Amino acid sequence: MTKFISDNAKSRVKRWFKGDDYGQIIIDNISCFGLVLDNEASLYVTDRYQVIKWPSGEVVAGNNKEGGALNQLAYPFHLFVDQDQSVFVPDASNYRVVKWIVGAKEGMVVAGSHGLGDEANQTTWPTSAIADKICTVYVAELGNHRITRWFKDSKSGIVILGGDRGKEAYQLAFPTSLTFDRQGNLYVADLDNNRIQMFTIDKSSCHAVSPSN
Repeated sequence: MTKFISDNAKSRVKRWFKGDDYGQIIIDNISCFGLVLDNEASLYVTDRYQVIKWPSGEVVAGNNKEGGALNQLAYPFHLFVDQDQSVFVPDASNYRVVKWIVGAKEGMVVAGSHGLGDEANQTTWPTSAIADKICTVYVAELGNHRITRWFKDSKSGIVILGGDRGKEAYQLAFPTSLTFDRQGNLYVADLDNNRIQMFTIDKSSCHAVSPSN
């Protein structure tokens, strides 16, 4: 088993093979908050205003300095790569999630992009985004303490979890990361509550989640 670690405090990414006592630095001088592997075992790594594919070194999103244009990024966080190798980027400082298909020169907005706020068409510090097989996007909003669901081509999202900061099973406090398991259950890293929660998603309903203890 090989592990990849974002060592943000030392501006580097390390690779650890099973049984090794020390990791190997594979990328240096990088401000990395997010790592993800695609279905061909290529690694995607966030930087301050771009996403890099390793080991090729190809820039797959951004690389046009920090900014809010569709060909720019500003502090991307936890990435998601789908089966077509499209990259979903939570563009935190631009309060949006953008999708970059392979070879694109700019991204397309799939969530947010209407400034900072808690309205249905806004996000506040999105730090993680994942998409299902029908291109529905789920977004963890650090600043709004909520998870929103954005259907394909929708101009607004639906709050499916949280919204008010708290420690009850239905509440969140600074959610930072999302993932699915093979059964489609949603896992949420709930930072300020020091926990990871699993939620069952009802794909047939807009009222999407119930906590599993």
